[in-house]
Amino acid sequence: MTVSKKIYVDPNVVPRQHDEILKFLDVINDFGAIIQQEQSVEEVIWSVSQKVIAELDFVDCVIYLYDERSQLLIQSSAFGPSLYSSVSS
Repeated sequence: MTVSKKIYVDPNVVPRQHDEILKFLDVINDFGAIIQQEQSVEEVIWSVSQKVIAELDFVDCVIYLYDERSQLLIQSSAFGPSLYSSVSS
């Protein structure tokens, strides 16, 4: 027995989603190239944090690395405007 189901696809939504998927795939491909080109972890995370903002339209990007000795996340890269402003009392 074959069951068929009709799926409605809004023609205005699909092309936009398709373009977004292609954009993300291009960005992932670029990240792979960055990882192959850079020489150190620090160079990779700085390049990635800058590219995330530029390519994915993010406001900012912060990357943390885990320090096994202290068992803490250590901020290793930040790019973009500050999210917090200091308030003086």
